[in-house]
Amino acid sequence: MTVDTLRMTLAEDFIDKWERGQVTDSQFGSELRKLRRRMRVTIEKLAGVSELTMATISNVERSVRPPRIDTIEKLFRGLQLIERQREDERMAP
Repeated sequence: MTVDTLRMTLAEDFIDKWERGQVTDSQFGSELRKLRRRMRVTIEKLAGVSELTMATISNVERSVRPPRIDTIEKLFRGLQLIERQREDERMAP
């Protein structure tokens, strides 16, 4: 398991806690920003792969409004896609 895969597992655990009300919206936004930055992913890149606008991602990270479940799913699917693409690039000859 790569470090980035471990981060994604931790992110999924965080989503579970958020859904159960164990984490606030502002904590979620802050953790999303930290994860995105650790992965060295720009808001623009994440928006492109997650089918969300840059404004939506920024609003979630700044806790302007509570994220919807479908938005959260798109964000993390986008981060997972980026990670898979990076792994594919590392494995390419």
